Amino acid sequence: IMLKIPWLGRGLSKVVKLSRQGPLYKLGVWLCRRLARVTMGRHAYAKPSIAPAIRVKKRTATTIEVKVVAVRGRFGNADDVIVESRADDGAWTPLTYNATEKTATAATTPGASLDIRARASNVRGAGPWS
Repeated sequence: IMLKIPWLGRGLSKVVKLSRQGPLYKLGVWLCRRLARVTMGRHAYAKPSIAPAIRVKKRTATTIEVKVVAVRGRFGNADDVIVESRADDGAWTPLTYNATEKTATAATTPGASLDIRARASNVRGAGPWS
């Protein structure tokens, strides 16, 4: 996007480039998304349809730290993430999800099998399990 500033005079007119990395572009995108959320309210959200991806980040003898990558929702809305684990085909137990680092840590014992699943959730409902 090119923006010409005419009020600086003929010899001093400048052209401002708005690139995808620039602060003006990011501010504009943020304002448009915020305006869409405010005006559309609940309709700005769509029920998550894609399961988050799970990758092992760090493994120790007693814990496994996983990284959960969820797809951003409609208008860039960040969905909540629910992460659960079960050991040796037992009951599913919720894990504490760290939203800033996008990780969850599960405790385990050596030799035990561990299943981990995650899904995105927002005001419109929950998506499929991974």
